[in-house]
Amino acid sequence: ETDTIDDITNKLHQAGLIRYPGLFKLYADLAVDEGEIAPGIWDLNTNYDYHALVTMMSPRSNRPIVEDLLIPEGYTCRQIFALLEENKICTAQDIAAYAASGELKDYWFLEGIQRGDAYCLEGFLFPDTYDFYQNSSPREVLEKMLDNFDYRFTEEMQGQIDTLNTNVTGGTFSVHEVVIVASMIEKETANNDESPVIASVIYNRLFNWGDTPPYLNIDASIVYAQEGNNARIDTSLDHPYNTYTNTGLTPGPIANPGLSSLKAALNPETHNYFYYVLNPSTGMHQFSTTYEEHQGYVQQFATVRPEVED
Repeated sequence: ETDTIDDITNKLHQAGLIRYPGLFKLYADLAVDEGEIAPGIWDLNTNYDYHALVTMMSPRSNRPIVEDLLIPEGYTCRQIFALLEENKICTAQDIAAYAASGELKDYWFLEGIQRGDAYCLEGFLFPDTYDFYQNSSPREVLEKMLDNFDYRFTEEMQGQIDTLNTNVTGGTFSVHEVVIVASMIEKETANNDESPVIASVIYNRLFNWGDTPPYLNIDASIVYAQEGNNARIDTSLDHPYNTYTNTGLTPGPIANPGLSSLKAALNPETHNYFYYVLNPSTGMHQFSTTYEEHQGYVQQFATVRPEVED
């Protein structure tokens, strides 16, 4: 959106679409009205003359529809923005900039959310299957996903926040904090069946793990801090999202959770588990009450090889 005619001319020349930048700029100065070239991702052909190039980059051009684009549950904003760019819906740079500070409708669930960061809407871009126009405005795209969150997070679910605060948190958990927990459930859960159990482990650690503010020790939060790099979990990483060195919840969600994780965060199971470890032979987690019991399972599963289907 910040490109000048000089920038556009240089990009066309570098892409081999025009041979003489000076001539194209002269044509643009004489024949192209302000706003006739729209920002976006355009498919252009080296056989196009100057008029055709401008026409194909204008708001008048027919925008192809990207149908049935799946935004998977657990994708981060970074991943969503890259996927949108890959499908030529809008650039990752433009939508990140707009997410940080662009004007949006007033959404009840964004009240109190600090804007200014490219990923400040983390957790609220609802994962689903969408139809988008290519070269959509960032506002169109963001509000489509935010509208979906508003629709999916029903009044009944809003009421369940009060129940959660009465029965579990003993305080005033906001929708933002519920979404943070749901994002952790999304990234830590092996499948939806165990989501309410993972939810209860997180709440047990938060509210039933001694008198001092707890360290949640959630590996997925470090992966988020490492921008998705899970090759090595650095528990000593100096980062506000490191739940091994910072107590309580992370400053914001670590992914965009699906409906199952949101419901689990609102309706955790009741049990006294504080630990879990993945059993490679089943692909499910083994839950424990004590650290000693947990360490026993850790040692037991250390030598277990995952089952591989023929």
